This record gives sequence, C-alpha cells and structure tokens, in this order.
Amino acid sequence: KIIISNDYDHRISEVKKINNRIKTLIYQHNSMFVNNSKKNILKNLKTNSYDYFFVYDEYSKKLFSKFIKANYKISGSLKYNEFKADVKPYKYDIMFISEYRNKKRKIPLYCQKKILEILNEYKKKKNVKICIALNSIRREKKISFEEEKKFIEEHAPCIDLKNSDSGYALAAKSKLVIFISSNLGVEILSSKKRVLGLFMKGNFRKKWKSDYI
Repeated sequence: KIIISNDYDHRISEVKKINNRIKTLIYQHNSMFVNNSKKNILKNLKTNSYDYFFVYDEYSKKLFSKFIKANYKISGSLKYNEFKADVKPYKYDIMFISEYRNKKRKIPLYCQKKILEILNEYKKKKNVKICIALNSIRREKKISFEEEKKFIEEHAPCIDLKNSDSGYALAAKSKLVIFISSNLGVEILSSKKRVLGLFMKGNFRKKWKSDYI
C-alpha cells in the first residue's frame, strides 16, 4: 500500500506509526523562504523519514534533505505539470503574476505598484504584449476583482485586463513570466520556462527573503 500527500499535510507523519510497511510518498506543495523553511518543514512533517519525496528542483532537494530522509525525485511542480508548459506561437511577450491582496498590506502593494509602473512604461516604449494573472480570479483568495482591477489600472493603464485565464494557462502563452514572491512563479521556474523573480519584499522584511536568490 502507498499513501500519497504533500509536505503541508502533517497527517502523513502518522502513517509509519500505524503500519511501518506502508510506503509514504510526499510531494512539494509550496516554495520555501529562508526564515520559515526549517520551521515549516519540522512543523508539518513531524516524522523525519519517508520513502519518496518529489520536489521542485535541485535547490529544494538540498533544502529538504537537511531535515528529511527520503528517496528524492526532482519532478518540478506536480500541479503545474498537469498543464501544457508552452503554447506556441506565444500570445504574450510578458506575463506578470499579480499578488494583490488588500490595501492594508503596504509593502506588497508598494512592490507591485513599482513593477506595474515599469511594465506600463515598457509597453508604451516597446509596444510589447503584456498580460496579468489576476489574483482575484482564484476563489479561495477571496479578493475583490473590482479592487484589484482598479489598482492595476491606476498604475498600469496601458495593460489590457480582458483575459480571464488562470495563471497556468497564461504562462503557457507567454515568453517570459515575472513574479515577486508568488508560489506560482516558483512552480513555473521549476519547469525551466523563462522566469524573472523580483524578490523585492525581502529588502523590507527578513521573513520574506527568498531562498532562490
């Protein structure tokens, strides 16, 4: 028998205690950051040994293997692997992953504002095609579409927001993906697609410093 779960589900740590003959297979669910890596790994994966561990990349393997014993497999993001990585010819030159939450989160909004303004100017000068993966189309985020749309239009009025595709679908149609700290960005990076990570938030707070720099 095989039990499959992710690194955020602590229940799988109980399996070996119940029956040591059951094989445990876990896969990486999220990217990690410097200050919360060890904390989250030890909190969620209370058992430090599993049979198989599918991780995003070599870096993730190096990080997890400090705390967890397993037969490691570099697979990229299992969730992202369900989608086609490239749809050519590309429809967009650049895709930006919006991380809009709400106006109370000053630092993330400031970072997004700066990037949007740069992309807006770049579009005007180079006439490139840019799309934005909206955070508000994800129901679990519970974010107002109108609020996010208003914020983006205020700082990047030249960028069209008519698409309603998911971030996965838009990434497949784009030559380059830009993100700040989105897990989707790291998932796409693990597929070896062209990605630009602008880890600006780590300049303001250590807890946001990324392992990928």
